[in-house]
Amino acid sequence: MTMKQTYQPPEISGGDLRVPVTFYRQTANAGPIPGTGRTKVFFALCELYESSSKDLEYVASTTAEHTLTIVFRRPRSDYRIKNSDVFEVDDDLYAGVTFEVQHFAPTSDNKEMMKVVGAGNANDG
Repeated sequence: MTMKQTYQPPEISGGDLRVPVTFYRQTANAGPIPGTGRTKVFFALCELYESSSKDLEYVASTTAEHTLTIVFRRPRSDYRIKNSDVFEVDDDLYAGVTFEVQHFAPTSDNKEMMKVVGAGNANDG
């Protein structure tokens, strides 16, 4: 007798998306003073979860203190994420940490959700 074993990942519902996340894009300073600033480009509620070994491969070449994987609803045309974007999560555990986007893709089990892997260090000051 053979047993059919299939893994069913837990579904993510709107109630799981509780942590605010804000994405920023680097912008050049206007005027004669060189440098860059950042502009807020997207806000959403997300779910934080421990990065998998596959997620950790994306940040293996960085010297980041923190690695974070977040999941949120796909923004479609409202926001087109880029690898040059950075994000911050409003969570006490990651207060003062800015994450650089290392990898992003729709989740494998639900194409309506977006997974982002970030690597970050604590902000100075």
